[in-house]
Amino acid sequence: MTVSGVPTLDHLHTITLLTREELRERFGLRIEGEPLLVTYHPVTLEYEQTAWQMQELLEALRRCGRPSIFTLPNADTNGRIIIRMLEAFVAAHPSAQLVANLGTQGYFSVMSLAAAMVGNSSSGLIEAPSFGLPVVNIGIRQQGRVRAENVIDVGYGREEIVQGIRQATDVAFRQRIAGKPNPYGDGHASELIVKTLAEIPLDARLIMKQFADLPVAAEAMVG
Repeated sequence: MTVSGVPTLDHLHTITLLTREELRERFGLRIEGEPLLVTYHPVTLEYEQTAWQMQELLEALRRCGRPSIFTLPNADTNGRIIIRMLEAFVAAHPSAQLVANLGTQGYFSVMSLAAAMVGNSSSGLIEAPSFGLPVVNIGIRQQGRVRAENVIDVGYGREEIVQGIRQATDVAFRQRIAGKPNPYGDGHASELIVKTLAEIPLDARLIMKQFADLPVAAEAMVG
């Protein structure tokens, strides 16, 4: 078995990160200091709680008082509720900004400038460790996935989220996770995949179909 890592991390070696000025020109973002990068998606099995979950998150961000850059959620059920709440929050808070889609280059660039990530995006677990970026991961959406030391898991309540953000933005925490390895790879997955495939002999083991009876299925047929 060959463990290659996640191919998306290969972009780390090929993408030139944008400066604050380039991010302003391309996306209209005003990045002063270190903002929070916030991405929150609907939780499929908890879609009925979407509005409450977002209200708790937005209240936590209001209490923390840090500048925030929001990206839009995916198209899962009740994603439109999140969008409406984000638009209202950004309209009422001058230090908050909303961008529809940063693309890989823009997203990585903001990650490199952010104080922390907040939300439930897989990018907090997969890409963020490579930037030494603290992540406040909310709820169950990423449950069961491997985590690096940059991830702080919290529940949906505003108090937990506030405490998570305070821990994530503490200088000591950032220093502690600096230089820690990313369990999802080092950005050379494609090289390893190609090398491994090139060395595999194309013999009968791969070409000929093979079948194996599953014990459970066999017992069910007997019964």
